[in-house]
Amino acid sequence: GDSVRDVANAKRQFTKISGPKSYKTKSGKVIKLNPYGSVQNMPLKDVNPKVRAEVLSYLERRANGQESSVGEHLNYANPYVSDK
Repeated sequence: GDSVRDVANAKRQFTKISGPKSYKTKSGKVIKLNPYGSVQNMPLKDVNPKVRAEVLSYLERRANGQESSVGEHLNYANPYVSDK
């Protein structure tokens, strides 16, 4: 994608954002996800406060010149629902 939003909203990039409605684990258990559809649709109340604080801290450090912690690796695929 051309932006962080594009990457985060990419099909099946993050299962709770744009993944399938449910999936089966290797043991056969069905996991229901009820994805939001896009990052913009996720209510702020659903964001873990510790995660929110870390993300804001990281973004501030990046804005001040810290290098990316993932480099060019922009795929954080869930092995149960990712395209192979």
